[in-house]
Amino acid sequence: MLSSLKNRIALALTLAVLVVGGSALWVLEYQAQRSTEQLEVALSSSGMQRLALLFESQTQVTRGVLRTWAHWTELYAFVQAPGGTFAADELSIEAVEVTGMHWMVLLDTQRRVLVTAERPLGDDATPMTRELTSRPQLLLALARHGVSAEGCGAVRAGGRIGLTCYAPVLPSSGVGEPAGVLVMGRWLDAEFMQHVSAQLGMPFSVEVLRPEDSPPWSRYVPGSLFSREPFTIEPDGPLLRVSQPLYSLYGWQVARLELQWPRHTLQDTTKRLEQRRWLVVLLISFSGLMVWLLVHQWIIAPLAQLRRAMQDTLSQRQWSNTLDTGRTDEIGTLTRTIDDLLGVVRRQVDELQQLSLTDPLTGLPNRRAFNERLRFMLVQHERHGTPSTFMLVDVDHFKAYNDAYGHQAGDQALVRLADKLRSVTRAELDLPARLGGEEFALLVQGMAADLALQLAQRLQAALAADPIVHCGNPPYGQCTISIGLAQLRQGDTPDSVYRRADLALYDAKAQGRNRAVVG
Repeated sequence: MLSSLKNRIALALTLAVLVVGGSALWVLEYQAQRSTEQLEVALSSSGMQRLALLFESQTQVTRGVLRTWAHWTELYAFVQAPGGTFAADELSIEAVEVTGMHWMVLLDTQRRVLVTAERPLGDDATPMTRELTSRPQLLLALARHGVSAEGCGAVRAGGRIGLTCYAPVLPSSGVGEPAGVLVMGRWLDAEFMQHVSAQLGMPFSVEVLRPEDSPPWSRYVPGSLFSREPFTIEPDGPLLRVSQPLYSLYGWQVARLELQWPRHTLQDTTKRLEQRRWLVVLLISFSGLMVWLLVHQWIIAPLAQLRRAMQDTLSQRQWSNTLDTGRTDEIGTLTRTIDDLLGVVRRQVDELQQLSLTDPLTGLPNRRAFNERLRFMLVQHERHGTPSTFMLVDVDHFKAYNDAYGHQAGDQALVRLADKLRSVTRAELDLPARLGGEEFALLVQGMAADLALQLAQRLQAALAADPIVHCGNPPYGQCTISIGLAQLRQGDTPDSVYRRADLALYDAKAQGRNRAVVG
């Protein structure tokens, strides 16, 4: 039977369709799997970052309550000369619980515990007080550390974890020699967990580590909950387990935050790929059967032509090519089948290309997308003369910010700057982008440099209105940005526009930073 030329051609074409379809399906599944895994890692990382920020916000609440108490002239006087009814009247557990806290410990500079107040935990009346007062010298050492002399951390006591902050006792003016140390905090109880989970939009857990399982600090910053080490992400069947260690006041890991991220995206992708796999298999089988039954002498040439067109599409990776010749016979059916398969590949390639044009941290377009828009605007400017302006934005002393506050805080600062860029731009006309590191850019369409300068100043004002503390950026004490502007000119190229904006940015920094200069 195989000696027949017709049968050999039919068999060869059937095998070709199977090989091409299988290869395309494998590429589709591989690329879809990779992109889905990357997307899940990005989403779960964002979830853990939001959880860490929520913990930090709760820390700020505790820090605010503590600072109000610690900077209290009457308390300052009491620590210097204990006595009277001040402690009974003002430092009771009832007064502490009114602020939302669960305990308070007051020490003087001689390591003496003057006052304690704690809400009982089950049968144990004072587990946190006992833990904190067992090593008063460490609390005093922490209070003398660094510039702020205050901080927060997790404390393990009674098999549970509490959020604790400490601060030196000063007069209400905040000026003077500390008289002691005040420590306040609250348990990570069900109420706390429910509150944070509601804000996060999903449940999380806190695993308390045993003392023998608590590793020492790793890139730990005294007075903080977290180290500078990145959190871990581990697949566990239908879940991604995202873990972030919690550090005690003394630099030991005492607990671990864990977020169980459901892998719905991967499950949906696998299901869709399974459906497409069967569809492609059925289409290939049907096409092979039709070719096998209907091949005859007058379709050999058209099939050869179709094969060449398919090879050209694969070699050039032009997935948008249409192979349909308009025929209604079996060759037309096979051609449309291959077009459907190419359509599936094309949609996946488009999705991957979209991912390649976006900065994963800020969600802004990246340098590649920005360069494409800049080239398009230069062409439009040459044709129509529409005024447009290119802004180059750079965060002042950002390396010092990372050194002082950590790269995770630096990433959050860049995210906030990206939000400010979006807030002052027009969604349909302007394009904000992150070019890399702390460098951002903004293309303003239909706006000359003088108006764009006002937009740049509004951006700086928006950042100043929502300040990000930056001790390494004198004299401002907060994150600022320098901006160089360049209006598009006839005959401009992307390099020439960028050079003018870069020179203007250099002038802005030379003038003292936190400036916008037109080049």
